[in-house]
Amino acid sequence: MNPKSISQFIHNERAHIKMLIQKGVYSNEFALGQLAGLINLAAAGNLNGIIEDIKIDIYNLVNDQLFGSNQVGNGDSEKNAIIHYESSYMTQLRDAWSPDGNTAGDKTH
Repeated sequence: MNPKSISQFIHNERAHIKMLIQKGVYSNEFALGQLAGLINLAAAGNLNGIIEDIKIDIYNLVNDQLFGSNQVGNGDSEKNAIIHYESSYMTQLRDAWSPDGNTAGDKTH
């Protein structure tokens, strides 16, 4: 697969994941796993710009999980989530993926 095909596939998958989150089909926890898989694929194709976009998606999901969103009550895991993370873990994860330039690659936890 050439980098352009990989890039298009990843963009399509990101859009699909976001749509399924909004419809309530995917929990935030499940979506985190899906996005992590896309990061691995983007890294294999040396698509650093897309990796940064996915990191922002992950940060937003974790932030929603911690502070609430349309799908998640403040501080609560989603009702349909299979895995429920501790809030202290989610805080560390959010801080590690912060899109303000202090991304996970710049920190060690």
